[in-house]
Amino acid sequence: MKDATGCMSTYKTKKQKNIIADIIVIVLLGAWAFFINRHIRVSGLYMDDLYNWSCFKDMSFKNFVLPVGSSRFRPVYWLASWVELYVIGNRLWLIVPINLIILTVTAIVCYFYISDLSESRLIAFFSSFAIVTSRFSYYDVSQLLGLLESLSMFLVIFICIELFKFMYDAKGIRFYIALILYILTCFTHERYIVLLPMFFYVLVTTKDKRIPRYILTAVSFIAVLAVRYHFIGSLLPAGTGGTDVADTFTIRSFIDSMATEFKYLVGFNAGPEYLCGIPWELVDTRIQILVYIGLVLMGFILLWFIITVIKNSSSGKSAAHAFRDAVFYLGFIIGCVVSSSVTIRVEMRWIYSSFVMLVFLIAYMYGYVRKTSKDTPVVLAAVIIVLMLLFSVEDLYYRQSWNKIYLFPNQQRYNSLSDTTWGKYREGIFDKSIYIIGNSYEMSDFTADTFFKTFDTEGRADSIKVIHVESADEIPPEAWGQDIILQEDPANDTFIEIGNP
Repeated sequence: MKDATGCMSTYKTKKQKNIIADIIVIVLLGAWAFFINRHIRVSGLYMDDLYNWSCFKDMSFKNFVLPVGSSRFRPVYWLASWVELYVIGNRLWLIVPINLIILTVTAIVCYFYISDLSESRLIAFFSSFAIVTSRFSYYDVSQLLGLLESLSMFLVIFICIELFKFMYDAKGIRFYIALILYILTCFTHERYIVLLPMFFYVLVTTKDKRIPRYILTAVSFIAVLAVRYHFIGSLLPAGTGGTDVADTFTIRSFIDSMATEFKYLVGFNAGPEYLCGIPWELVDTRIQILVYIGLVLMGFILLWFIITVIKNSSSGKSAAHAFRDAVFYLGFIIGCVVSSSVTIRVEMRWIYSSFVMLVFLIAYMYGYVRKTSKDTPVVLAAVIIVLMLLFSVEDLYYRQSWNKIYLFPNQQRYNSLSDTTWGKYREGIFDKSIYIIGNSYEMSDFTADTFFKTFDTEGRADSIKVIHVESADEIPPEAWGQDIILQEDPANDTFIEIGNP
């Protein structure tokens, strides 16, 4: 009895220590997410973000969430976006903190899943930090539409988790939850419709004989297509930048895009400067060396995993499950890569889901080796080095060039426009003209008409007139001291105030 009490006490103490360790990791993840993104902010909207806001403001709830005739059909995202915009109101500064909270929650989910997958809190710790640090998070963090990417990735992660657990416990509820999440994901971001084969893969490899599950999976896919066709009149997804996939898709471009994404995944910045910040040929030699070291280490981890599987092949079941599981995660990686390789270019934000799946695969391979082999310290060291050097250290370096990615200069410009007007004068900007000397930023009429409405709570934004002039000589004398006069500063992507009311 005394021994049993002592064992129970030890168990409780260990459990309490684990809970404390988990809480510390959660706090650290949140603190790290806010710290490394501390320079990112949104105080003014432009382009897609501004258009999304204008739709929220001008359309009814029903038409915003379920538009007919749009080029895209994303009711789950639009519902989430409506809620977010309702909460934010004219407090645009909330956009980034909300994005960072979502990023932190995603990393926490990954932390607990990887803890189980790898049976190592240490691996889970470095994995979740690599996910938060990832350079692929730039859009999720910095844009109002970042919710689109982060929400769809969050759903994909849970699809992966539920299907993987289903392969082991065969609980039908897990499969059906994953299928519901798949439908929600398709109505969040249509590109993930390509993940359908993973459901059949799971059913086939687990030798599931319940025919209704196969039928329900196929029916769900057909239903998604039917609903999309009803609302937008098309089965194919729209392309990037106003293009149509049917017009731009070629086998060659598809293969090239996939190759580019796989290069990104293993540490290369494979795109042009405006898409990745710093192209590979300009990357510091020391970082390039780290990438190659990471490639070697990932090869080592894979080789060790394969050797372990071969050694365990005599047991049959263990080896078969290991092969099945590795292909499962590889399938998710390939599916996520394929989903974003059909349009005219590769943007890093589309690789984030693939990256998380790669981290899952690495964690799984380590977990398998740990459970079936005694030689884990070497593999543990290799995995940690990959997660620290290949992912975290390299991405911290790549992050320094984020400001060269196409969206950041524009965001800085419109943050500056907000800061020099609403940020300084608040309601004093109404009933005034805002003269801007120069138009190298090519502000559209839509932006000029809509930008200041995002701050308006009393219907007075129409009283603001944005007027572009080529020089100060074109500004009426009476405007000086009465209206707001700004000048573009292209060298710094800002606006400079040269006259104030």
